[in-house]
Amino acid sequence: MEEKSNIEPIDIPPILYKYMPEQPYALNTIITRYFYFSPITDFNNPFEGKFFDNEQYSKEDLRNYFRNICHISEEYMTSLENIFLNDENWLIALKDRLIQEKESVEKTFGILCLSETEKDILMWSHYANSHKGIVIGIDSKNLWQNMTSSKPGGLLEPVQYKKDYPTVKFFKDQKDVVDKWFFTKYEDWKYEKEWRAVHKPGLIQFPKEIIKSVYFGAKFDLNKQAFWMSQIKDSGIHPQFYQAKLNKSSYKIDFKPI
Repeated sequence: MEEKSNIEPIDIPPILYKYMPEQPYALNTIITRYFYFSPITDFNNPFEGKFFDNEQYSKEDLRNYFRNICHISEEYMTSLENIFLNDENWLIALKDRLIQEKESVEKTFGILCLSETEKDILMWSHYANSHKGIVIGIDSKNLWQNMTSSKPGGLLEPVQYKKDYPTVKFFKDQKDVVDKWFFTKYEDWKYEKEWRAVHKPGLIQFPKEIIKSVYFGAKFDLNKQAFWMSQIKDSGIHPQFYQAKLNKSSYKIDFKPI
């Protein structure tokens, strides 16, 4: 895939938020600053990563893709010419090749899902174990700088919410394939105000300064709260702690500094 620019995103929120259940990894995630970047194929939503490609490709489009984007050797290019592009049914074979290329790219990148807001009631229910979990406030600039300073670089962009699958030209127009592929969701999810950090898949460690705040859910076990705060501080991290409270008159969450 085409390498993206490492220019800092425009209008990036200073803090982005990670919703997590208490168990099994939340405390360890904060203390170690290891965040898991998941391949999009591991997401629960089967509509993730879907796109529509109905472009009419030429053989030259494919040659340019494999030479300039995949940077394959001339030896491999010759084998493709002999086996694939010389096939009378190469357009039919192209569909299988698209699936292979898509699967290859999906294994290359991992995604960390974040949000602009720490106050969404539904997200506390869905992603923070029915308000028993936590939300971590993450320094977005620190996140961005650490991703882009290490290979293979990274992306940090807001999700675009659409009614239909994004339309891409996978083998012809690479400049917006990743943007549409990894940063598009069905419009009914727009309440999440999601941002996604895209980097290599797996656990990635960040500096202590990336943790800016920790929000304990309204139903978090208060008997554990002091232990959590002690463990976090002993690890050298000093975030602002908050306790979530249900507002007395409205369907919203209030936060009290601890």
